[in-house]
Amino acid sequence: MTPVTALGQSTCSASDMGFHPAELAAVDLASSQFGVLHVRQGAEVGLNARAISRRLSRGWRKKHPGVICIPGYPDTFEQRAMAAHLYAGPDSLLSHRSAGRLHGLDGIPTSRIEVSTPRRLRSMDLVVHQRDVATIRRKHFGPLPATTIEQTALDLAAVLNEVSLEIALDSALRQGLTLVNRVTELLDNIGGRGTPGSSALRALLEERAPMTRPPESVVETHVLRIVRASDLPKPVAQHVVSVPGSSDIRVDFAYPDLRIAIEVDSVRWHSGLRAIHRDNRRQNLLAAQGWLVLRFEWDDIVRRPEWVAQQILAAIETRVRQLQLG
Repeated sequence: MTPVTALGQSTCSASDMGFHPAELAAVDLASSQFGVLHVRQGAEVGLNARAISRRLSRGWRKKHPGVICIPGYPDTFEQRAMAAHLYAGPDSLLSHRSAGRLHGLDGIPTSRIEVSTPRRLRSMDLVVHQRDVATIRRKHFGPLPATTIEQTALDLAAVLNEVSLEIALDSALRQGLTLVNRVTELLDNIGGRGTPGSSALRALLEERAPMTRPPESVVETHVLRIVRASDLPKPVAQHVVSVPGSSDIRVDFAYPDLRIAIEVDSVRWHSGLRAIHRDNRRQNLLAAQGWLVLRFEWDDIVRRPEWVAQQILAAIETRVRQLQLG
């Protein structure tokens, strides 16, 4: 079978198909940009406006004013982001939720592409943040320029609710993309009074500063929010319990002095019998060491946080009474 190019035509002989060298150069350029290019880029390789207009009548299409999409490439987030960057100008960069997605953060809702640019743009398809980007450091994801992870955290604080912001921040820390002190330094330098979301971000950073490790999952972040909202004692995350004659057991959360362990079964319902048997053995070993194990499902954590807090509080009160009675 003869291979097909992004133009949807045979590659057997470019000259036979009547492709102009400039046209091929434009297609090659677009292939490095997720299938899109700006008309000024076409002009730089010799493809004039008349040639582009001719191709628009044969399958090429406009993505934004001045931005052309070549057929044969999937409509992906990266393609939409690239088209937005080309439209917003060479000094623009992906920011806010779009930068969060490029950095691979959890908790980022699907939304329109967001760009930061000094240009004054109007678009029904994009979220445009008009600001001076000359002093903003950037990170490149292939041809896509975006804000650094620290700047992204500060920008997200202005557009996300506190739950999503906390999940995104913990995701960045967990993946080793940044450190608490790096985000704090940026916040101190440019996130002063009046900066949207700065107070919420600062509170989260101050809480995480003494942590030996960030929460290891979105589940942990939700549990810590429940504990904080209910004024419960802060448990130790990922606590390791030594079991004589067996391998150590690491539990999601623990109150070591009270021997209370908290486990969250986020995927238990499809884990299979082997995982269930493993969890039962773990729980039996912990019980033999005098541990009280509380198990919660993901739905409990996100849909019934008050009930989860009540169960934890009841377990703490029971353990305290037992210790008082000797």
